[in-house]
Amino acid sequence: MNKKRKSYSRNANAGRTGFKFSKGLIITVSAAAGIVSLLGYAGIHSLIPVNGTVPVFAAPRKHLGIALSKLRIRSRRAIIS
Repeated sequence: MNKKRKSYSRNANAGRTGFKFSKGLIITVSAAAGIVSLLGYAGIHSLIPVNGTVPVFAAPRKHLGIALSKLRIRSRRAIIS
């Protein structure tokens, strides 16, 4: 009787599902991971204000509006006195 030969899969990670990692898939996944990490790096750095060193997650304040309101209060006091 002829014995049946065992057929070994070419890829060791084929397993039961039959899914194989190809060279193109590995390159695509690594390129996507690199792009996502670069976007994350740029996003975190865009949260750091010019005169600061840590990211600020708060909404921006209206500095001009606050300064103008203080200026108006001072000018009214000068007129009254």
